[in-house]
This record gives sequence, structure tokens and C-alpha cells, in this order.
Amino acid sequence: MGLEESARLIATGLGWDLEKWDHHIEPVHAETAERVNGLIETLKASTADGRTLALRFVAHSSVDECFDSIKIEGLPEIDLHIAGGVAGDDATAAAVLQAAKVIKSARTGLISVLELPLGAYKFRSQEG
Repeated sequence: MGLEESARLIATGLGWDLEKWDHHIEPVHAETAERVNGLIETLKASTADGRTLALRFVAHSSVDECFDSIKIEGLPEIDLHIAGGVAGDDATAAAVLQAAKVIKSARTGLISVLELPLGAYKFRSQEG
């Protein structure tokens, strides 16, 4: 899933109708301009009444620190920094397993993750 799909999913969950879109993918060049070693993808979308959703994805070999962050400007303001980031493969596997628990009770046809009930997460220690 790319940033546009992520933005559409977030907006749907918030009940927002995004109207203006500004989406860019730029290469990150290595020491020589001839070689590309990654990308920076940015997306900014807004509603007619001025609410804004901004997403940024950075992936290249010269990143100093790996992290994920979430910033929500509102009341209260939230600024979350996850050192090391959330492992995408692990998060996807967890989402699939959670969906497997409830999918049999879902209606037939095409549905989004927003239509599935949130599952209860049970922590299981790595130590046993």
C-alpha cells in the first residue's frame, strides 16, 4: 500500500472527504547524481474546510536513524516517536491474524479493514 491508499484509508476512518491532493515521489541520489539509493515520498491532502492530512515516507541507504513517527495537531496534540520503527512484515502478519479471527462473521463481498471489528490483542511474552 502506498501513501495515497494510506491517506484514503485514514480519511475514510475520520469521515473526511479529501479534495486537494499534492503527492510527490523524489529520488535520493548517492554521491554521484547518476545513482539513486532510495526515495522520499510526500503526500498532503486537505478537506474543503481546511483539515489537512500529511504523510511522509523516507527510504534510502543513508538514513541515520530508523523510526516511525505520528504527529496529530489538535487538542490534545500528540507527537509520537517510535525508535527503530514498526517492522512492516510483523505488523502485516499481525493484522492478517487479527482479521482471520473475525472474517468469518463479516458480510460477503469487498470490505475494508475499517469494517472489521477491532480484535483484542493478547500479549504473549517472548520468554515463554
